[in-house]
Amino acid sequence: MREFLRRYAGLAPEAAAFLVAFALASCFVDCLPVAPVLYLLGPDHEASLVLRLLGCLCRRPVLLGDVDMAALATLPRQLDATLLINQRNLAPRVTRILQSSNDRHFCVARGTGQLNAFGAKAFSADAEFADGIGLHLSLSPAQDPLPTLTDADEKEIANDFQAKLLRYRMVHHRRVRDAQPDLRDFVPVMRDEVRAWLAPICDCPDLQKSVLTSLLQQSDEAEGAQLSDDRCVVAEAALFFCHKGGHEILFCW
Repeated sequence: MREFLRRYAGLAPEAAAFLVAFALASCFVDCLPVAPVLYLLGPDHEASLVLRLLGCLCRRPVLLGDVDMAALATLPRQLDATLLINQRNLAPRVTRILQSSNDRHFCVARGTGQLNAFGAKAFSADAEFADGIGLHLSLSPAQDPLPTLTDADEKEIANDFQAKLLRYRMVHHRRVRDAQPDLRDFVPVMRDEVRAWLAPICDCPDLQKSVLTSLLQQSDEAEGAQLSDDRCVVAEAALFFCHKGGHEILFCW
C-alpha cells in the first residue's frame, strides 16, 4: 500500500505511511470509538490524486466532487462509507455535520429523521478549514513526472487491495476492537482519535513507529495551540492567583 501511494503520488515515506494508517482505520470504524478524519493540505491537483488513490485502499469508498444536505440524507444506515471529498468550499452547515458525525455513539438528527454520515472522511482542504476535529497531512507538489493510472489499472489495483484488506479485517477485527494503545503522551482531546489510527496497525512496527511520530507531532501542535488560547491563559492566571494567597478579587478582561 505504501509503495503504491509513493509510486503514483510521489509521496514521502512518512506521508505514505500516514495515508496507509488512514486506509486501515477506515476498515474498522465499526469497532472504534471515533472514525478518522483527515485533511489534505496543499495543491488541488495533488490532493485530488491522493483522494483517488485512497479510493483503491479504503473500505466502501465514495469519491465526491461536492456534497450537500440532501445527498447526506440518502446515505443508508450502518453503511459506514469512507467519504473522500474533493471540494474545498463546502457549505458551513454541511461541514459541521460531517465533522460532528465521527463518533459512532451519537447520531445526527435533522428534521424528522437522522443522517447516517458516520465513517472515515478525507477532505481536500485549506489550512483555515482544518482547525476542527481531525488530523492533517501537508502535500507538496510532485517534482518528477508521475506514472499514469488508467481506469483499467485503477480497477484492477482496487480489486486486489480490497480482497486483501477484507481478509485483514476478518483476521484482526477482535484484536483491533480490544486494542488499548498507550495514549499518555497525547493531549486528552486527541486520545480517542489516536486510538482509531494506531489500533488497526497490526504486526508492522515500522509503520506504527512512523505514524506514531506524526501523531505525536500533531499532539504537540495541539498542545501549543491550547497555550495560546485566551481562555486557557485566563484559566491559568486564575489558578495562579488562587494558590498565591492575599488576593480576594481577580479582574479578567
